[in-house]
Amino acid sequence: MFADKSDIPVDVLNNFTSLQKSIDSNLETIRFEIHLAKTQGKFTDESGQEQKVVTQQVDLPIQIYAPTDIIKQRLKDRGVISKKGKPIAFNYMIGESDKTIISWYASLARGFLSCYSCADNFYKVKSIINYQIRWSMYHTLAKKHKMSLRKLFSIYGQEFEHKS
Repeated sequence: MFADKSDIPVDVLNNFTSLQKSIDSNLETIRFEIHLAKTQGKFTDESGQEQKVVTQQVDLPIQIYAPTDIIKQRLKDRGVISKKGKPIAFNYMIGESDKTIISWYASLARGFLSCYSCADNFYKVKSIINYQIRWSMYHTLAKKHKMSLRKLFSIYGQEFEHKS
């Protein structure tokens, strides 16, 4: 706010300096007490009584959980699932070849699965991705070929092998 110290009123500068010294001395006292407690295993409480420092080590495994709500929201933002959370056709891919559509959905699934592969709830992420992306792909292919899902499965089968 001020260009240099000469612009600051003297009383404000003195108050600030005394506050800074008070903080520094209190901080030094606290650091010293922490050091004593760590090295000697005891400390003095507010009443002046000596207390033992009790430490307990708990070895719990680190757990990382993937945010499934955020994953579903990202799929909604991309237009793969509806606002109600159901898979829908991705209209931007309808003009592409079947191979391109399938490979796009596969790369989308691989991206999510590789990102969350270290999560402890990976099975949940995998089930969400498997269901939502797979059925969105089915709806996209059915819409592209202007047929129902039942007819699509009768022609291509569940694993999309052409039965001609």
